[in-house]
Amino acid sequence: MRNSLISREIKLLLRKNKGLRSQLQNQVTLYIRKGAIAFITKAKYLN
Repeated sequence: MRNSLISREIKLLLRKNKGLRSQLQNQVTLYIRKGAIAFITKAKYLN
């Protein structure tokens, strides 16, 4: 739920300013990877 809201906001930002698109996507993908890794490690420790 929260991720969909974030992605929606990012898409709106990308539509407004396409010049920063590639830079923003790189930052977002790094952020998502870090978040996914943290989430997976937490899930492993909880289970």
